[in-house]
Amino acid sequence: MDLRLPTELEHECQKLLSDLNQLDYQGPFTVALQDHYNRIIDDHWKSTLPDPLTVLPPEICTQIFTVAALGNGDGDPVDNALLMSTVSSRWFHYLLSVSALWTRIIISHDTEHSMAKVASCLALSGLRNISVTIDSHNWRAYIEMLSPHASRIERIDLKRIDVFSQFAESLGYLPALRSINLPPRPHQNVDMDQNSLLFMDNAPSLTSLGSFNLSRTILHHPHATNLTTIRTRVSFNEFLSILSTSERLLQLSMSHISFDAPIEDKDVNRKYDPRTLISVGSLHLLQYSPTYGNFFRHHFRSVDYLRVKLTGNELGELLLALRALQIKRLSLDFFRTTKLTLSQSDYPVLGSIDSLSITTDQAMNLEPLAERMPVIMPSLEFVGISNPASSIGIRFLGQLRHLRELHASSMDQMKDPIDLDRLERLELSTDTISDLDLLRLRKLRSIRIRTYKAGFSSEEAFPASYLIPPSSCRTLTSVNISFHPSVRLRLDSLPSLQKLHLRWEIMQGWGCDLLEQLIFTPRICRDLQVIGLSSALLEWDLLLLLLLRRNFLQERSVSRIREMGFYTQIPMSLAWSISSLLRCRLIPSLELEEFSLEKVTKLLFNSPSE
Repeated sequence: MDLRLPTELEHECQKLLSDLNQLDYQGPFTVALQDHYNRIIDDHWKSTLPDPLTVLPPEICTQIFTVAALGNGDGDPVDNALLMSTVSSRWFHYLLSVSALWTRIIISHDTEHSMAKVASCLALSGLRNISVTIDSHNWRAYIEMLSPHASRIERIDLKRIDVFSQFAESLGYLPALRSINLPPRPHQNVDMDQNSLLFMDNAPSLTSLGSFNLSRTILHHPHATNLTTIRTRVSFNEFLSILSTSERLLQLSMSHISFDAPIEDKDVNRKYDPRTLISVGSLHLLQYSPTYGNFFRHHFRSVDYLRVKLTGNELGELLLALRALQIKRLSLDFFRTTKLTLSQSDYPVLGSIDSLSITTDQAMNLEPLAERMPVIMPSLEFVGISNPASSIGIRFLGQLRHLRELHASSMDQMKDPIDLDRLERLELSTDTISDLDLLRLRKLRSIRIRTYKAGFSSEEAFPASYLIPPSSCRTLTSVNISFHPSVRLRLDSLPSLQKLHLRWEIMQGWGCDLLEQLIFTPRICRDLQVIGLSSALLEWDLLLLLLLRRNFLQERSVSRIREMGFYTQIPMSLAWSISSLLRCRLIPSLELEEFSLEKVTKLLFNSPSE
C-alpha cells in the first residue's frame, strides 16, 4: 500500500512546514499552524486507513484477525486476541464474537489468570472444535473444566511426558480427536502400554501421532485405519520387523523417521512385499551404512528431507545410493573429517534435489564437492554451508544455474572476481566487509551479514567500509547486518534499499556514522522505508532527528520512514514521539536533548546519568 500523501495535500503540508520553519519562536500562531498541520495529517490517515471493521466484509475481517492472532506460531494466540481487543470498543465486541479466535487453549501457568483464560476460551469458542496444549504439572486442576468439552477436542499437544499415561483416561471418550503429539525425546519414545492403548480406544477419528513408537500394536489397533501420519524414531530392526508383518505401511505417509543404527547386509537381502513403498517427509540417518542403496530402492517411494551423518570417505557411496530416491532437500553432517574423498567415477545426476545443507565438526575443504555440484545436483536453488575457517568452493557455485540463496559461515580467499549473477539472497559470516568486494551480485535482493572482528586495530583511524560495491547491488531491497562494536559502517549508494536492520552491541561512536549519513545524505537510500535496530545502547536523539529530516524536510523523491522496530525496551514518551513522527505528525516543543542516551537510560533504569 502506498502511504505517500497525495500531491495536492503534499504541497499544502510542505507550505505549512515552510512557514513553521521560518518562525523561530513558539507563539500562539506557531501552535495554531502545528495544530492545523496535524489535523490535515490525521484526516488523511482516517480517510486512507479506515477501521477495517467498517469497510471489509465480516468473513475477511475474521480471516485477518485470525492470522494476526496466530502470529508466527510461537506465542499464545489468545493473548494476541486479548491485546487486539484493547484497540477500541468496536474491536473488543467484535473479537469476542469471533469464535475461531478462542479455539486454541494453552495451559502453561498455574494461576487464577490462567484458569480464567481457559474458562473464557471454552465459552467464547462456542461449538467449534478446540486444541489443547498442556505444559503444566498441575494439569489435573483443569480436567474438570475440560471434561464437559471433551467431544470438541480435535488436537492435543503434551509438552510433558509424565502427563501422557493419565491424561487420556481422565478425559474419557474423544470422538473429534484427530492429532496427538508428545514431546520429542532424543533417544526413546513413549511405550504404548495399556494406558497408552486407552488413548487409541477413546479416539476413533485419530489420523496423526507425534513422537510415538512405530509398533505393530499401534498399526493393528482397530482405530489405526485412519492413520496417515506418524512422527517417530525407530531402529532398523523395529522398522524391518514392521515391514515384514504389517500392510498398514502401504498407505502410511510417515512425517519423520530417525534410524539409530545402520542396516546389516542380511536385512537388505530379506524379501518383502514389492508393494511396500512408503513416502517419508523427513528421514534422519544417525550413522551411514553402505547398504542404504538397496534398502532405499526396495522400500522408499520418496523422501522430502534426508539428513545423513557421515565421514568424508563415505560421500561417494552415499551419492550413488541416493539415485534410488526422489529427494528434495539433503543435509550432510560430516564428523571426524578434514577432507572429502571423491573418485573420478561418474556419479548420478540427482536432479530432484533443490536444497543442500552441509555442517562439519571441524574445518575442511569442500571444493571437491563444490566442483562436481553443478553436474550432480544441477537443480540446486539453496546452498547452506556451516563450516567456519573452511574452504567452501564458492568459485564453483557460480556455475549453478538455479542458485537463488546462499548461506555460508565463512568466505574463501578470493583473488579474481566471482560471478553469482542469479543469487537473490545471501547470508554470510565474514571477518571484514572487504571480503565482498570480488563478488558480482547483480540480482541480489536481500543480504544478511555477520562480522566478528573489525579487521583493524582499534587505535588507528578506520577507512570507510562500504557494504557492497554499488555496481553489485542496484536491485538490493533488504539489508540485515550484525556488526562487531568496533566496525565503522558507511553505505555507498543503495537506491533500491527499502529495509535496513542493524545490530550493534553499542550503537555509539562509529556505530552512529550510518545514522548521520542517512540524516544528511538521504539520497544514498532514497527508497528506505523500514528500519530495525538491535542495540543495547542507542543515540535516540539522532534517531528522532533522522525521522524529522526524512519525514518532514526532504523532497518528494526521498521516501519517508514508515516503520521502525526495536529489540530493546524504550520509555513510553519516546515510543509516542517515534510513532507520531512515523505518521508525519508534528510534535509541539519537541526537545531532542530530552531523548539523549543518558536521559533515556535514566528513565529506563531509574539511575543517575554519569
